[in-house]
Amino acid sequence: MPFVQKDKLKCICQECGKEFEIQPHRKKTAKYCSKECKYKVVSRAVKLIWSLEKKKRVVLTCHNELCKKPFIAPYYDRNKRKYCCIECYFQARRKQHKVEIIIVQKKQEEHKKRDIWKLNSI
Repeated sequence: MPFVQKDKLKCICQECGKEFEIQPHRKKTAKYCSKECKYKVVSRAVKLIWSLEKKKRVVLTCHNELCKKPFIAPYYDRNKRKYCCIECYFQARRKQHKVEIIIVQKKQEEHKKRDIWKLNSI
């Protein structure tokens, strides 16, 4: 059975206003006459979204004790960001690690003193 071609429908491009023909099954989805027109519309939409995202910025203060500089971060990241850069993050981590080591060393010294005191009291 040979393929029977149905009559094509005429539509008007939503981007450039040019008239173009489509198959009847595409009448609900066809909006643009070519890929170029479609890409123009999509690229405008993407640029608009990015421009709106760029506006959503907040100023935060770096949590590193040595830095404390203000820095700009995306609004959606405002509760997650603590440091202005990766160097400040690592610097703060190193400092925190050193403090933990000092606390452990102090506890060990206290235990040694307590053990010596127990031995002397016997």
